[in-house]
Amino acid sequence: MIGSPGLVQSLVEHDLLDEVRVMIDPLVVGGGKRLFGDDNSIRALRLVESQVTGAGAIIATYAAADLAAEKKEDNG
Repeated sequence: MIGSPGLVQSLVEHDLLDEVRVMIDPLVVGGGKRLFGDDNSIRALRLVESQVTGAGAIIATYAAADLAAEKKEDNG
């Protein structure tokens, strides 16, 4: 699902997000919306996949740390 930071924050708040894909472009703009809110909670994420596009952007896939460990055990 592609969504806005507000949608991501709502899904995280209700513990409904088990994977996040982030596209990081090589561009600095000096501001913008936060992907995760300022609720001071800590949610451990683990990088499960990454790739670099021809334009130099990075597509990173993160899973909740506990789910990433389960996937590793299933594939191991």
